[in-house]
Amino acid sequence: MKKLLFLSVAALCCMSHSCVEEREGHHFITVKNNGNDTIVCVERWQGRIEPDDTLYPCHIGGLTILPNNQREFEAGDEVWEEDFKIIPFIQFFIINDSIYKNIPCDTIRKYNMILHHYKLTLEDLQRMNWVVDYPPK
Repeated sequence: MKKLLFLSVAALCCMSHSCVEEREGHHFITVKNNGNDTIVCVERWQGRIEPDDTLYPCHIGGLTILPNNQREFEAGDEVWEEDFKIIPFIQFFIINDSIYKNIPCDTIRKYNMILHHYKLTLEDLQRMNWVVDYPPK
């Protein structure tokens, strides 16, 4: 009975893996912090972009990236190439970690305390080999 149960579970596992088709493309965008300070990277993208949408988004959290380290931002639709069929570009806002943690968001926006603002298209990312360097090279 144990052997039959094991074989049944093994067969189900094999069938479930064979049915999943992985899309070809890039699953991640890597943001590298080549600086000496800890930063926070806030990712923003959407299908329709308004002029205000290029301002620092107070309602979106960010990922902390230590000096000489990197973080990966995962595609929303499995691969970024599919996402870029509906979005014109992706934005990354880079903020000093201590400012991000200690200063209210509306103050960061009002006084433009952003270290760098990336506005990248699919072509930009392909040219950059899907790696965004901070500070920019």
